[in-house]
Amino acid sequence: MLLGQDRKNVSGREWAKFLEEQNKLLAARTNGTEIIVSATTQINGEAIRVQLRVMEDSLFGQVWRDGWFSTGGTLANIDREPETGLVGIPVIAKEKVRTARVETDKHTGQVRFFLGTNQLLFDGSKLRFIKR
Repeated sequence: MLLGQDRKNVSGREWAKFLEEQNKLLAARTNGTEIIVSATTQINGEAIRVQLRVMEDSLFGQVWRDGWFSTGGTLANIDREPETGLVGIPVIAKEKVRTARVETDKHTGQVRFFLGTNQLLFDGSKLRFIKR
């Protein structure tokens, strides 16, 4: 999956070069300090991966079901309310994401991300902030 969600098939011979290029692009974009917190779970036999990712001044949430991208979007601003862009959404300190604690409920498949005093819940359908 490429920027803009375009797809590109990469042959086995080209894979190492492709990964090297992607890592260089990612390092340039994140200054080599990418912050990702993820968990895996199962709901009704379906393998699900839930991920939080800091990119620039935003916290993004993404969900993959059985290895396929399912949904994602901006969940919060990082460190401050922006002058432009999405306003009125939570503001989370980058350090709280870096030190996040994750719990997975093996019975329900729910995933909770603890970000300081904030808590994000994946309930099987979406990621959302909840009150503690």
